[in-house]
Amino acid sequence: MRKIITSGSNHFRFIVPHRHVGSKARRNTLDPFHKASLSPGMRAETFGHSHLFQGGLYVDAFNSHDRVHPDMSAAEAPKSASSPAEGFTIHVMAPHKFEDGTVHGPYHHYCKPVSAEVLQCLLFESTESNARLTDIEYFIAKPIARELPLDTWNKYYHDHEVEIATGRVQVLDLPEDKAKEIGAAAAKTDGIIFHLWPDGSPAPTGEVGHPQSVGHKERTK
Repeated sequence: MRKIITSGSNHFRFIVPHRHVGSKARRNTLDPFHKASLSPGMRAETFGHSHLFQGGLYVDAFNSHDRVHPDMSAAEAPKSASSPAEGFTIHVMAPHKFEDGTVHGPYHHYCKPVSAEVLQCLLFESTESNARLTDIEYFIAKPIARELPLDTWNKYYHDHEVEIATGRVQVLDLPEDKAKEIGAAAAKTDGIIFHLWPDGSPAPTGEVGHPQSVGHKERTK
């Protein structure tokens, strides 16, 4: 096993290879976007790629200081402070309905867009600095999520437009107009939740739950 640990300030970085059980390991590459501003209908251009998030989230490309001139060596290139752990600044709060029908939460979702079609979120039970990560959620653009078989979608996914309409979703830490823009963008996505730490358990058990949104409605087509 190869493990590289580097530290700086209060951040630690681990690089550890994983073996995928029961399936061939696969590497998925996402566009390296790390900055988002909420301007509906705007387009991001970067290195020949063009993306328009259908929900209205404008995903900006690398900042100019992150780009390396072809004539510059790696040693001369400007250093970027960004990492995959940064940028989870969209703060959303909502409850979840577990498989047994009970409602839990609300959970604090800290989210960021990672491509034109995907928003990923880290979920916590509180806003305390030592709150443990209990869930992750992906917001997937509807045209992509709805390519899945209908029974798979009904079992694992929920429609964010339906969830927002219940009035149980709050976008925090932003002015009202910006919060509405995020809500409008999220309404054009479907969500899938992975519950990693069972309630009341002293440690994760390896079981993964898939809670639904409160008000979830199954699709018929």
